[in-house]
Amino acid sequence: MRRYLAAGAAGAAVEATRFPCPSRISGGGIPIINGVAYGGPPFHQPTDVSIAEDNGDIYVSDGYRNSRAHKFTADGTLVKSVGEPRNAQDLKGTKDKPGFFHTPHGIWTHKDRVYVSDRENYRIQVYDRDLNFIDLWPGFQRPTKIYIDRDEVMYVSELDDSTAPGQDKDKI
Repeated sequence: MRRYLAAGAAGAAVEATRFPCPSRISGGGIPIINGVAYGGPPFHQPTDVSIAEDNGDIYVSDGYRNSRAHKFTADGTLVKSVGEPRNAQDLKGTKDKPGFFHTPHGIWTHKDRVYVSDRENYRIQVYDRDLNFIDLWPGFQRPTKIYIDRDEVMYVSELDDSTAPGQDKDKI
């Protein structure tokens, strides 16, 4: 059973008037086009890191200007990178195109899973520890950080305090 506790950050969004084309704004004023043409090698403004407790493998979300997640051995050797950039206008709140990201902002390892917060696509992507895709969970509000406690409760911080696509605000 998955349980969630999400905390929104009211007022954390950038004003849409800062961008030249308001029709290209996602969520609370974030561009839906991230300007990344293709995924590249590590690192280009990484956003988070998680270390596997059992063997020290290192997982990095490389969210700004790269749209990838990387796995390294405990000694820092790159094992695998996954992810390609995709625009939020296409994927926001959907289960479409697993492995495509728009600002993977947080990463967390727990047991045999790696959870990546796909912030501007309003979803969490789930991988095994070898970074093979398993599942995609839509319905979050710009998830930024993931944490799972010893009781296996997942906590997800979110930036947007509005209703995510497909979500009934009266049932939040």
